[in-house]
Amino acid sequence: MQSRVVLPSSSSSALPGALDTDLALGRFAAASPAAALPVRAVGQAPAEPRGFPAADTLVAPRVQLWLLGVLFALNAVDALMTLLAVRLGVATEANPIMAAALEVGEPMFLASKMIIVGLGCLVLWLARRRRIAQIGACVCVAAYSAIALVHVWTGVLISRALG
Repeated sequence: MQSRVVLPSSSSSALPGALDTDLALGRFAAASPAAALPVRAVGQAPAEPRGFPAADTLVAPRVQLWLLGVLFALNAVDALMTLLAVRLGVATEANPIMAAALEVGEPMFLASKMIIVGLGCLVLWLARRRRIAQIGACVCVAAYSAIALVHVWTGVLISRALG
């Protein structure tokens, strides 16, 4: 439904330049109350309702923050489960960069993994208004969830073999 803007009928609108002044000051009335346009100062960005995503976003900022927290927690679970599997001798680190960090030592492995993923979370948070960052956060959480399920499945297999 298109809305029409009706200028107020005042003598000031008949003066040259008054139309621009009336519009700049927000002096207008909509054709119907349902189609009323919000009044804001010139150059002011439109206000977005709190907790709701903008028209071009997939998820609200609160949800994005939650997703990044889940991503960081899943990364910690992955790191600890990987260390456990490596200590038991039933797995090796598949990522060559993390394998090199693991050869240096477990603290180096944990620090590297947490710092790298933490920086990635920071980048995704700083770019949270971009659709690609929102999709990236969702994909990363899905990938780490799958990795966590693999760790659980591997743990069940190991416990059955040992017990």
